[in-house]
Amino acid sequence: MRPGAPLYFVCAGPRRRGLVRLWVCCLLLLLPQALKAQAPSVSAAVDRIQTDLETPVRLTVTLSGGSGEVDTRPITDFDILSQASNSSVQIINGRAHHEKSIHYHLLPLREGRLTLPALPVTVAGQRLQTAPITVTVTRTAVNPDDSQDIQVSAGITNTRPWLGEQVVYTFRLRYAVPIDNTHYEAPTFDGFEAEQIGEESARRIVVNGRQYQEVTLSYLLVPLSAGSITIAPAALRCDRRLPAIGGRMGVDAFFNRGRREIKHMKTEPVTVSVRPLPAWKGPGRFSGLVGRFQLDAELETPAADMGASVTLTLTLTGTGNIRDAEAPALAAPPGFKQYADQPETDIRLAADGYTGKKVFRTALVPTAAGTHTLRLSPLVYFDTAAGTYRTLGPPPLTLSVRATETPGAPPSVYSAALEQSGAQGAGKRRVDFTGRDILPVSDDLAALETEHTLETTWFLGLLFAPGLAVLLAGVALKNARKNDRPAAVMARKAVAELKAAEKAAGTAPEVLSALHRALPYAVFSRAETFGEALATQEAKQLLADSRVPPARIAAITDLMERLASARYGTLPPEKEEQQALMAETQRLVKELVR
Repeated sequence: MRPGAPLYFVCAGPRRRGLVRLWVCCLLLLLPQALKAQAPSVSAAVDRIQTDLETPVRLTVTLSGGSGEVDTRPITDFDILSQASNSSVQIINGRAHHEKSIHYHLLPLREGRLTLPALPVTVAGQRLQTAPITVTVTRTAVNPDDSQDIQVSAGITNTRPWLGEQVVYTFRLRYAVPIDNTHYEAPTFDGFEAEQIGEESARRIVVNGRQYQEVTLSYLLVPLSAGSITIAPAALRCDRRLPAIGGRMGVDAFFNRGRREIKHMKTEPVTVSVRPLPAWKGPGRFSGLVGRFQLDAELETPAADMGASVTLTLTLTGTGNIRDAEAPALAAPPGFKQYADQPETDIRLAADGYTGKKVFRTALVPTAAGTHTLRLSPLVYFDTAAGTYRTLGPPPLTLSVRATETPGAPPSVYSAALEQSGAQGAGKRRVDFTGRDILPVSDDLAALETEHTLETTWFLGLLFAPGLAVLLAGVALKNARKNDRPAAVMARKAVAELKAAEKAAGTAPEVLSALHRALPYAVFSRAETFGEALATQEAKQLLADSRVPPARIAAITDLMERLASARYGTLPPEKEEQQALMAETQRLVKELVR
């Protein structure tokens, strides 16, 4: 072994060392791309825009593109009770996306319309600031219905469409509190041809300084008649979890924890005024197409031999009822035979309706020499954007046909009549009988009998095997979904931190750090939600909503405070105290994640 050689080069052979070198080179090439970060940005949102003097507001400042510091000195109308943070890094398309969220619990100091001012934030050396947020503070507890926690609405892209024009109806659900058991009833869409566009989509948005989860459902509608049509309201039923009255701990909070409210909501009806299409008075006929379209025509070759096949391709592209389009008629001069192929379609249902292309191909067989002009009949459609008819007509196409060596013998297509009459040189060549079959033909009735029978056990097993496989796949999928729920994910994190504490036994900083993380994970698991850092007051609220007895809540929060004090204290605790903290944490975590 030569001095200074890396261990992986010493242990590997020449071939493996070459693979290792290649891997290192690829890593060095990809690393700069992975380290490229997005431009820094900052945003702020609160969990409620209406509160009372005893219920704190949770302010979340999100820093994207790097770490930074938030200057909270401009906050004068609120008292900062606690602060916690969490961060994450993701590499998407070769770029690193770093996001850090800082959570503040703010208690209002007076009633009225209070403003959380713009907060200066320094991210990656750049000076940014958040947007101001207005919070209404009352002396008495806020009615949950006044906070607009759950909102439903419906709208349409065009309330005055033309007859046959595509419009999009969208249902929106916004909620800022946990909901479940949702049941959505779509309108019947009487008077329309309706089709849902894809699946529902979800995203996070901030409205008036408050963060919502927004779910949208879209439908493609085509009016079937002119006049006024009213779309009935869409209905939504869901269960909403209510917090303890006033957000306080105590007797009221104990008897009001876990309250749920059934919400029945409907959107406003949507009225659509469908305009009839004006009468078409121009040359040709109206194709029935409504939307925006373009037509292109192309010949396979500008010159061909007499009797040879030449393909004419017509490509219609656009948005609208393109699925109903038919090929424009071809005005070919005498001496041409036409053989139309099945149209080729590439049409998809997008956010603005059906869009794509339809390709028509026709095989042309010229039977006369010379220069021929091919003309297409105009395609008339109604342009919804301009509100008028338009005509699509590609310029005439020219085909030069060369005479064949035997001009007196025009080309022909295979005909069964010619075959039976014995005509020579015309049509398809006959296939003569040249020999016998390789395998003899059996004319014995025994050939129809089954040589081997399938036993009943095997038959029943093969009959029920597909159903059993589907059942097992469903059970496996259900277990996989169950393991991805917040409660399961947080429980695994809590157990992992406990194992890390056991492994680091005797090393105070590592043990205390692991225990200090394990207990909040267990609280999040019991509350069936995701999270990283957790303040004591917030832990009390989550545990109360999860129906944990008050005595157990006091023990858990007391342990959280003792772990924080031991972790950040000046003197590390003795070994016996560490063991006692570990035993108590293990017991409480086991109770929470059961």
